[in-house]
Amino acid sequence: MEIYNTLHIALLEPYEDNKFPSQNKPPPLPIIREGEPEYELEDIIDSRLYYRNLKYRAKWTGYSPEHDKVWYAAANFENAEHAKQQFHQCYP
Repeated sequence: MEIYNTLHIALLEPYEDNKFPSQNKPPPLPIIREGEPEYELEDIIDSRLYYRNLKYRAKWTGYSPEHDKVWYAAANFENAEHAKQQFHQCYP
């Protein structure tokens, strides 16, 4: 008898990140500054040049890791000079 290392699709289940969805904390509300919402930046994760425009990936305080996958224009980080300097010192 031959045994194959394959599974039937009926045995597969989608990955569920959180087994207890009732225990999710809602993300914090934005800080309203000069009529514009601002979010608390924990750290800048990555940067890239995309069609000659600088973009950053950021880790936001209180948000899940799925929000870390988004690229934002560098203009959105006007009030985060310290975080930008620290990131570019570590990764020139």
